[in-house]
Amino acid sequence: ISYASEREDWIQNMVSGGLGICFIPEFSAVIPGLQVRPVVDPEVWREVCLVVVAGRRFSPAASAFVSSVKAHGWPMSAMPLAVHKTAA
Repeated sequence: ISYASEREDWIQNMVSGGLGICFIPEFSAVIPGLQVRPVVDPEVWREVCLVVVAGRRFSPAASAFVSSVKAHGWPMSAMPLAVHKTAA
């Protein structure tokens, strides 16, 4: 069983209620009574996607952002496997 929430306070209350453990950022406010243990050298990653509407013109700011993202030296493991298109 797993639980998920965008609210760290809810997650911490579930842990406090004995429903498991959680990983939270180092400088998060912690509710009283919880024990905190640092995780040493964790392998942390997050998948981030840039999604655009095909054929739609970008504002100058959006165009600069998309160009910057495309030009960044992403590792090959971070490159997309496929581009998904859906019918309008």
